[in-house]
Amino acid sequence: MTNANENTVSNLNPGNEELSQNYPNPFNSSTNIRFSFTEFRETSH
Repeated sequence: MTNANENTVSNLNPGNEELSQNYPNPFNSSTNIRFSFTEFRETSH
């Protein structure tokens, strides 16, 4: 398990994001989740 910290950013426009279904499935040792933004956003992984 990995802990995640939530950072709040107040100037984001809702509706500019896309989050795809994970694959191959969540029960494997790893899974991939694709995401995209229509505007530049700072991300971390």
